[in-house]
Formats: sequence, C-alpha cells, structure tokens
Amino acid sequence: MGTAKCPLPVDGEPLIAHLVRRLASSFNDKVVVAAPEQDLPPLLARIVGDELPHQGPAAGIFYGLRAAADEVSFVTACDAPFLNLALTGGLLSRLGDADVGVPFGRSDYSRCTLCTENQCYRF
Repeated sequence: MGTAKCPLPVDGEPLIAHLVRRLASSFNDKVVVAAPEQDLPPLLARIVGDELPHQGPAAGIFYGLRAAADEVSFVTACDAPFLNLALTGGLLSRLGDADVGVPFGRSDYSRCTLCTENQCYRF
C-alpha cells in the first residue's frame, strides 16, 4: 500500500483507535505494539515498542505477548476494522488446553487473527 494503515480513517477515527475501541469491552488488558518512530493517536491501550524495529509481524506478536498481563491473549493486525467480534469470543471459548487457536475455512476470517496462551512464546 505504501503508507501507514493505523492512521487511516474508519467511521471518523483512526483505524487503530477504531479497532482498540471495538475490542475494549471484550478484554481488560489491551496492548498495541508500535515501531519506535510510529505516531499513534491516544488509545485506551498500553503501547509497547519494538525492541528491534522492522522485524515484522512475528516480532510484534512476541513483544505484545511478552507485555500482556492476562494469561490468554487475542492477537490481530491493526488493519482489521471489520473484525468479527463473535469470532474473538468463539476462539477464546474454544481454546481449552490448546496453546493457540487460529480460525480457518471461511473467507471472512481475518488472516492475522489468533488466540494464544501467553506462555507459548517461551521456547
């Protein structure tokens, strides 16, 4: 796309603020991972910086899980303004003893969505 997605407007607010607001009622601990030079609007979330910038989404997931206070986390990319909130609840309710839950099989599921027990990043 060639430009940052986080500040793009969705329903009159920056995309990242829209996503955080939509998820706020479902989660106590909200963590946003940002590059050191990334300019973010005020968010109802903790901001965590990449320790090694520009290492990609996997590194961002690592930093977010490490900072998370809750035992289980829901992870999504910032460019998911139409995230299916029923999907988030469904993943969480079905996680059980699994370390990771990932939706598959339907085109409306976000390709960058997962639910994970936070301990699984320690390998």
